[in-house]
Amino acid sequence: MNKFVKKTVAGLTASLIALYTLPVYAFASTESVYSKLNNNGESYKTIVTTKEMDEVKQENIEKELPVETRISYKLDGEEISAKDIAGKSGKVSIKIEYINKSVKNVYVNGNAETMYTPFVVVTGTMIDNENNKNIEVKNGKVIESGDKSVVMGVVLPGLEESLKLSGNLSNINIPSSIEITMDSKNFEMKNIVSYASPKLLDEDIDWSKLDYLFSKVNTLQSSANQLEEGVNSLKDGISELSTGATTLSDGANKLNDGANTLDAGIDSLKTGANTLNAGAESLSAGTSELSNGAASVNDGASALNSGIKDLQTGLKSAGDGIVSLQSGSSQVASGASNVNEGANNLKGGLEVLQGNTSALEDGMNTISSSVETLSNGMNSINTQVQGLNSKINQYAGQSDNIANLIQANKNVLATLGDEDVELKAVITQNIAALESEQKLLGMTSNIDQLTTGIGQINAGLNQLNQSTQNLPAQASALSSGVNQLVGGATELSNGTQALSDGASSLNSGANTLAQGAGQLTQGVSQLADGSDQLVAGTKKLSNGADSVNNGASELAKGTGSIVDGANALSNGSKALSEGTRSLAIGTSSLVEGTGKLQNGSVELSNGMHMFNSEGISKISGFINGDLGGLVTRTKKLEQLADEYTSFTGDEDRESVKFISIIDSVKTSQKNEDKQDITVEKKK
Repeated sequence: MNKFVKKTVAGLTASLIALYTLPVYAFASTESVYSKLNNNGESYKTIVTTKEMDEVKQENIEKELPVETRISYKLDGEEISAKDIAGKSGKVSIKIEYINKSVKNVYVNGNAETMYTPFVVVTGTMIDNENNKNIEVKNGKVIESGDKSVVMGVVLPGLEESLKLSGNLSNINIPSSIEITMDSKNFEMKNIVSYASPKLLDEDIDWSKLDYLFSKVNTLQSSANQLEEGVNSLKDGISELSTGATTLSDGANKLNDGANTLDAGIDSLKTGANTLNAGAESLSAGTSELSNGAASVNDGASALNSGIKDLQTGLKSAGDGIVSLQSGSSQVASGASNVNEGANNLKGGLEVLQGNTSALEDGMNTISSSVETLSNGMNSINTQVQGLNSKINQYAGQSDNIANLIQANKNVLATLGDEDVELKAVITQNIAALESEQKLLGMTSNIDQLTTGIGQINAGLNQLNQSTQNLPAQASALSSGVNQLVGGATELSNGTQALSDGASSLNSGANTLAQGAGQLTQGVSQLADGSDQLVAGTKKLSNGADSVNNGASELAKGTGSIVDGANALSNGSKALSEGTRSLAIGTSSLVEGTGKLQNGSVELSNGMHMFNSEGISKISGFINGDLGGLVTRTKKLEQLADEYTSFTGDEDRESVKFISIIDSVKTSQKNEDKQDITVEKKK
């Protein structure tokens, strides 16, 4: 249409210049209709020129034009007639309306409708620039040329009603009028010339290309739908990727936390292994001292046992003497009645007895002192054994720690996989060594037996000591009595009663001494038995201490291996922690990237949906709907244009055109307004 308008405007511009200077000539090859219109647009003269071969015919005709013209004027916004507006000054408005009278009844898509022959009307005039300023035209164009302005306008009357534009095309305005405005001084208007043709375009439209376009639009719509589905699938896939990346990031963070926890646990294990190793070394040193102390205790116990054996032998001899003393004192008591007779012999015997009682007193004192010394020695041994027992109990207190170490090693062993063969072997050896140490520490029951035996020996010695405490006093009394006997030998005959009493006392003391000797013998026997048990216990203690020492040495070696393994495990856990940290950072970046990708996919999906729904679908709907209907009607209009072949109706013509000249508006009427239209005939 723009191509047609440009060509028409250019041609009409040249025609206007010719029309103002020359009579009206017919240059049409078929049928040309020339009409004169008054200032209101009413036709008062029509001439039809036809050309057939080289012959040109011209005739006047009275017939309604297919396009009616109506003209109205306004001055400063108020309607005014053409006669009254001439010579006025102000804001002038000239509105030229065209009404299509060529109505046809047609069928469109099987429906009966009314359409109009598609006339295109081009209107133009020339305006003096001296008295007219700010010239504007609606639905047209103003072309300034020196002291003149050419005003052109194009209208298509009836086309809007024929096309029945709707939908996206409803806002298209197809003009059926033009309006010229200007600021005028002493207003006058030259002739207005219009050119009308039933042809929309110079050339017919190739509708096959539009059909091809319609088919491609359907393909475009199908492809856009598939593309939108693909974008939605991509969005869903990216959403799943983002969810997976988030899950992966959470797992990586948990793995990193676990690696950090493992690293911290391995550090604790490393510290515990070092502590265990230090403790094992201390235990090894302590068990070495224990072994040496146990050997010394065993030697002392053997010496004590030998002394007790000697004491037992001495006590046996003393017991035999005490038995003899008891027998003698009995004889003294029974022979008291013969004392008087044997006084002289008694005096000599008493002198001998005096010497023996001094020796007896010394022996009793020696026995009492020896028993007291023996008791003190046993108390010292008991103290040492008690200290040894306390130390052993201290080591036995380590049993709980060793049990905890065994359980800790078992817990570590449970966490190891099949690939940790060497570490599992080391920890298994450590567990075996710790369990052996635990069994050795169970020997404390033997030490308890030893302590019990020594306690029994000590109790016997205390009883013996109590029994022998009276021996010195009794021996002293015996010595005093003998001295008295010796001193009172001369008075013996007079003191037989005293001798009888003394003999009775001597017999009683002898009995007491015999009882004490029996008790002492029994206590020494118990002491001998306890010393045998002490020797056996200290021997076991020495052997156990050696085993403990050996186990502690092996434990120290095992804990050294644990320390080495813990160091290696610590290095590996730190590398694992660094790796998991890098993994966590990487997955965090992946989550961020997939989040951006997801946002982009959502935007892409929304954009694709909008592109499809607001763009492709509307284009497709427009082409298949509004434009499709427009094309159908345009085809029908093209058909109507082709069918309009004659204004007179007597014979079909190749083309028909209408040229109308509207009278000028002047302050004084001239013959120019009523001039006849003449046509130069060419031969």
